Amino acid sequence: MKQEYSEAYDEVNYANYATLIFLHLAALTILLVSILSTRHLVRVIKDRDAEADQLGRQLMEAGKMASLGELSAGVAHEINNPLAIILTERQILLDTLEQTKDLDEGFKKELMESLNQMDVQINRCKRITHNLLRFSRRTRSVIEKVDLNSFLEEVVELMEREARSSGIKFQTDLDQNLKPVLSDPSQLQQVFLNLITNAIDAHDGKPYGNIRIATRADDEHKKVHIVFADTGSGIPKEILSKIFDPFFTTKAVGKGTGLGLSICYSIMQRLGGSISVKSQVGQGTEFSLTVPYQPPAEVQEAAAAQGRG
Repeated sequence: MKQEYSEAYDEVNYANYATLIFLHLAALTILLVSILSTRHLVRVIKDRDAEADQLGRQLMEAGKMASLGELSAGVAHEINNPLAIILTERQILLDTLEQTKDLDEGFKKELMESLNQMDVQINRCKRITHNLLRFSRRTRSVIEKVDLNSFLEEVVELMEREARSSGIKFQTDLDQNLKPVLSDPSQLQQVFLNLITNAIDAHDGKPYGNIRIATRADDEHKKVHIVFADTGSGIPKEILSKIFDPFFTTKAVGKGTGLGLSICYSIMQRLGGSISVKSQVGQGTEFSLTVPYQPPAEVQEAAAAQGRG
């Protein structure tokens, strides 16, 4: 009788022990699932916050570009008006000079050379104002055909004076067989201007330097390869992976916000392209971009909806 009781008691103890183990395992499983779920939710919330911050920064940058575009258009129109008057007065002087017969030939030659120089400088000013007007039009986000070679040449002309004042020369190697792509010129302009500005700043402390810009068509993968290479100070290897991070900058305090390359990265991703970098300290930096022949369908739809709005 005692033996049967002992066996029954052992079975109860075993059942209780098994139940206890099961409860502990269940609790542990619930705890692990809760921890993993919480970590996942925290990561999702952080990603959403980061996306919201990035979108906010892009909207702020777009607003700045729009304001700058309006200012550029205003300046261009204000300059064009006196240029037209100067050009008219020059033509009057030229006509008067041709009709006057008793002028000293030496003086007449010098005056003609001065009037020709006026014409050259007026046309130069007109090219600058036309570039400003093109710049102002591109501050609107729209998907349209873009001739990347001509586009890059215009951006180079816009930045050439600043580069030349720092002893920097541009070298272009543009694929003449390149066909127009369908993209957003406003956002591409923002990327190109940012990369060229950074390339100029990278030569700070150097008496001279070069910025090379090259384009190549890739019909097989339906995209264009663009390279911006400079002979600046370069970027240390240990921080190279961080340069596309928001608010990360290698510039001195007050010279950079750390948003430029981060926004460039977001723009290229949005347009279905890419941006990468390689650099060597003391030798320079090279940014490689890819621009698809056509942007993703959702980008085209969003641009069309914005245009209708």
